[in-house]
Amino acid sequence: MNKKIFTFLSACIFVICCTACNTKKPETKPVQTTARESSGILVSAAKPTDMDVPEPEETASLPTHTYTTKLSEANGLPTPVFMFDYPDNWRVSAVDIGEESEFVDLTNDDGIVIEYMYVASSAFIGDIRYMVDVNITKIADSRFVPGYAQTMDYSHLGKFAVVKTEADSERYYAVMPESECSRSSVEANCITGFWYDGCLEFKVAIPEKLTPQKEQEIVGILSSFRVSDSTSNAAAEKESPEGDPSCTALQNGDFSEFAGTYRPCSIYVDAYGGGGELLDLILYEDGRTADGGPSFDPSPYPQTRPVSVTKKEDGSYLCQVEYLNEDLQSYFLIYPTGMPEGDPCLKDNPSLAGTPCIRYVVLDGGVMDITYHKIEN
Repeated sequence: MNKKIFTFLSACIFVICCTACNTKKPETKPVQTTARESSGILVSAAKPTDMDVPEPEETASLPTHTYTTKLSEANGLPTPVFMFDYPDNWRVSAVDIGEESEFVDLTNDDGIVIEYMYVASSAFIGDIRYMVDVNITKIADSRFVPGYAQTMDYSHLGKFAVVKTEADSERYYAVMPESECSRSSVEANCITGFWYDGCLEFKVAIPEKLTPQKEQEIVGILSSFRVSDSTSNAAAEKESPEGDPSCTALQNGDFSEFAGTYRPCSIYVDAYGGGGELLDLILYEDGRTADGGPSFDPSPYPQTRPVSVTKKEDGSYLCQVEYLNEDLQSYFLIYPTGMPEGDPCLKDNPSLAGTPCIRYVVLDGGVMDITYHKIEN
């Protein structure tokens, strides 16, 4: 009996042990390794999921090249020299240097083109009396610091900026004086440029689809635009007129000493008035003028600031407003102490002796030449 019980218990224990031995353990996948495991460094080759890999952010390329304008060097002209920087993924794709002009295209891999244009004053073309409505907003600061060029000091233009200009359906980024942001209309051929001893533009038409990275590169290139060190040094060495603070002020764009209302001399009424009166001429503190014409053409003169001021031997100040050639130009002369002896105005009215006068001349295929005497500030 005891032997049977022992045998039965032994059989139960055997069954229980066999059952336990047949229970499956959870499977574990082995980690794949590279050959670097043999060196003692275990490197997992298991691929992470898509959520583990962040999308690489598009970053703007840093400027590594500098372009220096070449008009002055190529033709020996006393024109300002400018510089701008650009990264590896941009290239100078076109350079066109004329007798008095320079055009440069800077292009990237997407075909976006940044344009540089400079047209010297004696080759300036266009009707700057045609105004267009614009919206100009500042985008970034600019490294452009205006100073003395060849004909006058442009420091009165003040701080510059990279701006966004919108006119009708056209949109541009450009380098312009920051003060332009306060204007709602500009001259038609100066939508994206400014005067600097010539018509100067550094701009890009804004593409429809522009990534933040490309926009950052464009703004960076535009903001790098500046006057070259050679021009700045030459300007620093160039002496402004000495002994004549009036001329210095005019060259700096300050006409306040002579600003006011000027009446046309009576001898010109019949010649230009068509039997009617000529309007008084108004000279503003920034050098712009208004009115001065007959009733059928009350504002015959460009309403823009002079592009240069020089002092003549007779003591007058020549204020050049427009210049295409000797036969197509506009200018006015300021006579601070009255017209010179023998002038027709003085012969007609001797009491004008010593009175400040302005003689305005327009050559446009015909001739308009009228002298005005100051009547009030």
